[in-house]
Amino acid sequence: MKKNIINSILTRTQVGLLKQLLGVYKTVLNNKVSIPSDSDLQTLLRKKDILFVVALDGDTVVGGLTAHLLPSVFADAKSFYIRDIAVKKKYQRQGVGSQIIKTLIYECRAFRHKDIYVQTELSNKIAIKFFKSNRATLTAGFHFTYDDVIKVPRL
Repeated sequence: MKKNIINSILTRTQVGLLKQLLGVYKTVLNNKVSIPSDSDLQTLLRKKDILFVVALDGDTVVGGLTAHLLPSVFADAKSFYIRDIAVKKKYQRQGVGSQIIKTLIYECRAFRHKDIYVQTELSNKIAIKFFKSNRATLTAGFHFTYDDVIKVPRL
């Protein structure tokens, strides 16, 4: 891994870094959505149930993840769900993604959260290899999606 890469959890005031992270998502994940306003990003950064981890090369975000904190109705322990994770192409295969995951794991340990969930498509062999190499356990099952719920007919 490049020696000058620093991992950080974004704080309430780091709107500029969050904008950069969303830009990484747009590029790497081919995400076509527009980046929210500064005010909306500020609101996200204030939430206690969402976490943004970024990998920085100097002042530039080169990767990161978004994780949502999920409470349990059965225990005090909570879980994280990784919604997005991406690293700029130039920084891939250098340990940047692994360090981002480790940062989230350390956060879980510090606050005694139970586990981390992440999913990927079966066809995404690179992501599957990445998560396996970072000690994630592959579990069998199905993931169902209600796409574009506005158009789903009433039951």
